[in-house]
Amino acid sequence: MHKLLYLTLVIVTTCFTACVKDENPAGTSSTNDDAVTNSFIINGGGYSNVECRGASEDDAGFAFVSDDDNSVTISAYGTIGGVSTTRFSITFVLERSGTGTFALGGENANSYSLTLLDGGSGKPAAIYVPASGSITITQFDAVGGRLRATFSGEAQNAGGEGTISITNGKLNCKVVEEVK
Repeated sequence: MHKLLYLTLVIVTTCFTACVKDENPAGTSSTNDDAVTNSFIINGGGYSNVECRGASEDDAGFAFVSDDDNSVTISAYGTIGGVSTTRFSITFVLERSGTGTFALGGENANSYSLTLLDGGSGKPAAIYVPASGSITITQFDAVGGRLRATFSGEAQNAGGEGTISITNGKLNCKVVEEVK
């Protein structure tokens, strides 16, 4: 079951990473005051206090509730350390919708995949999965509204070597009816 969840996360993350738009560079504001403000800090794995910041356009992050089982997919992408060619994509899959704190990693059904892309080739440089941590959803509106959350934890390289620490994670993205 965990291998199937992991494979699903990798596929979803890779698909959304391929859809990156360069219309608004990271750190710039859009005309919408509720613009996506997805960000987190990475330490370890060759990174030292490096900020990952989501792109400003509203389609750079989303939350989607499955009609089948009420599970939630939250996805965001952006740049690593302010370098426009070095990107990340993070996708959370939670077992239910709503506000609250969800444990990540271990035997939990809640998980995520973090893909760090090589700036030169655009191919994944590393894929991380949760070892431990949590995500706290503080706002979960209906379709067309917002999802706001914070997250942190430890993540393990899916290739087996190395861990990173993720701190100060923030999500602010639109709740969508369907993923296009």
